[in-house]
Formats: sequence, structure tokens, C-alpha cells
Amino acid sequence: MNITYMIGNGFDVALGLKTQYSDFLAHYCGLDKSKNSILRRFQDTIKKDDCNLWSCAEKAFGEMDWSNFAKSNSADTVKAFRECLIDFQREFEIYLRRQWKRFALPEGRKGEELARGCLDRMFHLEKFMGSRFAREYRQFVVQHGQINIRFIVFNYTDILEQLWTSISPRPNDGVHVLDIKYDNTIYHSKMERPCFVHGVFSRSKFLFGVDNANQIKDESIRSECEKTGSLVKPYMDVDSGLGYDDRAKELIESSDAIVTFGLSFGDSDRIWWERLYQHVFGRERILVICPYYGSQRAVLNFGDAAMIDRQDAVRKLFSSLGGDNKYKLDINRNRVRTVRLLDDFEKDVGNGYKTRCDYFDLYALGQATVKGEQEISQ
Repeated sequence: MNITYMIGNGFDVALGLKTQYSDFLAHYCGLDKSKNSILRRFQDTIKKDDCNLWSCAEKAFGEMDWSNFAKSNSADTVKAFRECLIDFQREFEIYLRRQWKRFALPEGRKGEELARGCLDRMFHLEKFMGSRFAREYRQFVVQHGQINIRFIVFNYTDILEQLWTSISPRPNDGVHVLDIKYDNTIYHSKMERPCFVHGVFSRSKFLFGVDNANQIKDESIRSECEKTGSLVKPYMDVDSGLGYDDRAKELIESSDAIVTFGLSFGDSDRIWWERLYQHVFGRERILVICPYYGSQRAVLNFGDAAMIDRQDAVRKLFSSLGGDNKYKLDINRNRVRTVRLLDDFEKDVGNGYKTRCDYFDLYALGQATVKGEQEISQ
């Protein structure tokens, strides 16, 4: 059995890292760009109350009207775009590297225990499902016997790789193995090194951009990006020779089950949802969707708007991918045929305080490993 985890930014956020675009944008708009009129105007554009585009910076770069920055012609438009993109990416990398440094597993046995505990919780998703689907999931796992665990990571941090590396490899073959217990049987599950779709700070340049060139509205900017390979992630992957896209496609195609955690439902990663849709519905595979809700957000009631928003987002996503009535998402029954959308339910964390469910208990891991802002060097 091949089970693949597709990890989005919700993973880092659940640990307590400030890696959401809203975190960075607040930081970026506070930087002193007074010596550059274009960058200062760019900051002012982001700050506008009606500039809702910037909830996703990648999408915003594609949809922004860059002609507002031009003095007279398309050359000025392209120049302004380049200047803003280069500066934004540079500051974004500096900011994320600082956040990345806040996470560090302890060395030795303690670090391995934390890593194994986290990975084991990631695997045992049945405890977050209703009884029927929990039973089906357990049966699905047990009947396959041998389990291979793979990761496709959409973040720029190497946290998943730190977890993987902390698991001591077997001395005879160097394979990283996670022992998973089901029904008093131990399954020695092989874990592959994570595949970073958008690059990773520790090894290569990160990829920041839109899903495809058609998401760039300005024709002159689209032409510039098609020519230079900038801002369009598939182009950058090919030009840099990383090959992450092809590797991720191979992992999806060979998966018996796929689990997404904290993966955006937005357009910036739409191509991956299309591949998941084709793979799951075309081949009767299992897909488990774990939205990230934020472990510290207090529970209000069953009809909490945040849960409804996630349901609507998933409905719209599957509908836009071509789903017909046959694949209609039924939230009350937790499935689209072979898809499980894990419900948002309350969790008692003591002292009479209840929070939203954190499926992998990442908040607890973050408390043990994440340093405060003042504890890391510049």
C-alpha cells in the first residue's frame, strides 16, 4: 500500500510558525521602502482595505493591474513588475528563513521520539472519522500489509524532512522505517524522503508564483513571464532542473491513498487538485482531506461559520473540477464517493478550554520544539 501525504502551509501554521501570507504582508508593509517610489506605491497597494487579492500573494501578482505603475508604456509596466516581484521574493525568503529557524527537533533520542510520535498520529487518521469510515480505513490498511509512506510538501521549510531524518535508518539498507500498530500487528512501514514541490530552503531555490500563465491578467506581464519563466511555477521547475513536478506526479499516480493536510483550496495550486481529482475518481482510490482550522480558535457551536466556509470551499472546488451529481459532495456523510472530509470537532485541552481539532496534534509538537521570535538570531 502506498499512502501519500500532501502537506500544505496549514502544517507549519499548526506548529505555531507565522508563515501565512497575512503574517508576511504585515511585516513587508512595515519595511522602509521610502527610497524607492515604485516599492512604496506597491506597499500602499497591498495596504488598501479593498485589496482582498492579497490573501494569496501568488494569485495577486498574476491578477494585479501593473499598468498603474507604468509611466507611459508596457516596458515601464514590466520594469515595475520585475522590481516588485524581485523585492517581494527576496524579503519573503528572508522572513520565511527566520520562521524556519524557529523549529528544531532536539538531537538524539528525544528528537526521534517526537518525530515518531508525530508521524504515527499522522497515520492513524481513523480516530478522527465516524465509526463506519474508521472501520473502512482500518480494513483498507490491514488488507494491504506492506505500507510505504511518501510526502509531497508544498511549504518552503524542511520540517517534514527533519521529521524524516530524525528516524534512524536501518543499518543494513539505510531505509527509514516507521513501526505502525494495528490490531496487535506491527507493520514496518517504509518512509521515502519528502518531495518538495516548490523547493526547500535547505537545498534549492524556492518557487513562488501562479499555477499557470493564464492566471496572469496583464498581457505584457504574461509575455514577460512566458519568456523568462518567472512567476509561473511549472516553468520555474523545468528551468531550474529540479524535477519536483514530475516526481510528485509519479507519487500521486502510484498512490492507493492520499491524505491532504492544510492544503490550499485556492487557484495557486489548482493543478494539483485536478490531478487528485483525476486520480481518485478515475481509479477508485481513497482521498482524505484534513482542513486546518487553527488549534487555538475557540469552539462556538456546531454551525460555526468557519466549518461552513470549509464545506463550501470544498464543494466549489470539486464542482469546478468537473464533478457531476455522481460525485456530489455530501458533507453530512463525510464523503464524495471515496473522499473523506474530516469534520471540525471540538477538543478539550484542559482548564475548561475547548479548541478546534488539530488532527496531527501539531500544536503540542510545536510547544515542544518551536522557539520564540526573540530566541533566534537574525
